[in-house]
Amino acid sequence: MKTNNRGFTLIELIVVIAIIGIMGGVLAGSISTVSGTRAKKAAASTDALISRCRMGCMSKTGKTYLALSVTDGKYTAVYYENDVEVDRFTADANVAVQYTVQDGSTAVDLSSAVQLRFKRDSGELDTTNGSAVTALTFTSGRSYTITLVPDTG
Repeated sequence: MKTNNRGFTLIELIVVIAIIGIMGGVLAGSISTVSGTRAKKAAASTDALISRCRMGCMSKTGKTYLALSVTDGKYTAVYYENDVEVDRFTADANVAVQYTVQDGSTAVDLSSAVQLRFKRDSGELDTTNGSAVTALTFTSGRSYTITLVPDTG
């Protein structure tokens, strides 16, 4: 008895295509999770530096501020006390950063450094130097926003 086995059955093809589809879905989900993690880390690190800056402004004498900028496509937040760098965070190049100022307009980049300062007596956002940043948005797959309330910091 001679059989003709020169190919795949329709069921075999459907099973293989289903397995490839499931694996592709899992891979796509894990990639978006990894890219969203970068933005989350940038937001969390910046939030910690903002809190540290606010506490430093309220508890230390001297010039304490946080400088935010984007250089060569990388976002950097640098914490200064008396013009000496104390702490720094640099995000991955894949994290896009936007900031919103007090009048509601949104700037797409931080090509010129923005400084965040807080008032020593109340901890509120100091807008006398012209930077009234009220929100920072970090995007890499997902978006995370830090909101600064000018009256309370």
